[in-house]
Amino acid sequence: MRIADERDVNAMLMRGLFLKIFLWFWLSLTLVVVALVVGVLATRSDENIAPPWHDLINSAVRTHALKAAASFEQGGRPALDAFLAEVGRTERVEAHLFDERGSELSGIRAADDIKEMASRTASSREAEYRIHAPLPMAAERVVTPRGTTYVFVVKLTGALRFGVWRTLGLQIALVLLTAGVVSYGFARYLVAPVRSLRHATRRLAEGDLSARAGSAMGRRRDELADMGRDFDRMAQRIESLILAQRRLLGDISHELRSPLARLRVALELARQRCGGVAGGALEIIEDEAQQLDTLIGQLLALTRFESGDDAKVRETVELSGLVEEVAAGADFEAQGINREVRIVASDDCRALCSVELLRSAVENVVRNAVHYTAEKTTVEISLRCAPNDAGGEAIISVRDYGAGVAEVELERIFQPFYRAGDARDRQTGGTGLGLAITERAMRLHHGSVTARNVTGGGLIVELRLPLHL
Repeated sequence: MRIADERDVNAMLMRGLFLKIFLWFWLSLTLVVVALVVGVLATRSDENIAPPWHDLINSAVRTHALKAAASFEQGGRPALDAFLAEVGRTERVEAHLFDERGSELSGIRAADDIKEMASRTASSREAEYRIHAPLPMAAERVVTPRGTTYVFVVKLTGALRFGVWRTLGLQIALVLLTAGVVSYGFARYLVAPVRSLRHATRRLAEGDLSARAGSAMGRRRDELADMGRDFDRMAQRIESLILAQRRLLGDISHELRSPLARLRVALELARQRCGGVAGGALEIIEDEAQQLDTLIGQLLALTRFESGDDAKVRETVELSGLVEEVAAGADFEAQGINREVRIVASDDCRALCSVELLRSAVENVVRNAVHYTAEKTTVEISLRCAPNDAGGEAIISVRDYGAGVAEVELERIFQPFYRAGDARDRQTGGTGLGLAITERAMRLHHGSVTARNVTGGGLIVELRLPLHL
């Protein structure tokens, strides 16, 4: 069950705080990178290319230009066409060679933009580069050893442009991946103490007073670590107060047992000496002594349950058999006050639990219902198995036909020594601890107990017990 709780916490953090921090950092880093790239591209011009890249492009184009001119001078147009075709195939460019007047020398027809660039280069006698055009172009003017001037123009084709975009896409993907990894690590670093604090809080809420979060903070010195250490101080204070309260209850209960035993001995002696003269008064004293003994016994049971020792010994229990035993015992008592107890539904349920704790929890609820149900009515018990995300739970419902409980008091009836309303007073023999013991027993089994009124009168108390602990 504890492992399932940790998974629930992690899942909630992944859906909540962790996911928000991760996405915010990831998007922020991505937008910063995109903004920088767009800004650089928007402010660059072909004339502002970094010298190393400019020299590299110039060198490559100039080399091809000299080779194209040599091919034309040595083999004429056929040799030039073959060279330009080879360059176009290997470099994925469209290449053309012009004379100094701007006339095409190959048999490949050039587009107007290529002719215009060749004409400008021949006139200006300077190389021209259009790197940031939709299809980048470059023109280079060369002079061969024979003294002839040529203009060589290359233009990137769509295939090369696709390759450029593919490379750019891979670069963007790498940026996004890097930003994602950095954001994940940073978000995990921020959320880790929150996860530890949440886990410790849930353990404390389940009754584990030893739950602490500070050890998981490591050497952190930020506000989250301070919050974890504050939580530890709070938990330490709560643990010391509750343990002191438990010790006090246990000590008082044990100390009361001795004078109570002497009181009963004195009561028997008084009954023997007085005979029937003080019979009525002695009966009242005996009833009060019995009530005090029951109260002390329940106080000791509550103290023992609070320590959690009884919940450590667990075994697989057939719940239907346990409910039948409790119902049979309660029905025997109910017959004496003109009431009865009946099981109206019983599924085949098994759970890993402490038999003594669970029997005490169910028995307290059933006996409580017998006390408060109306005369000539039946307390109805049902046992159902219901599936849920944690693997299923057993639901034990106990319904009486009494006056019910005020809505504002439904949650308080599980507090120690609390009695709801005038209908459930001391005359019923209750001590106000039975349902408190039930609530603590169910919490030790990671279950719950709730109560609700029924339309038409009566109260239903439901005990929910996980089937897989």
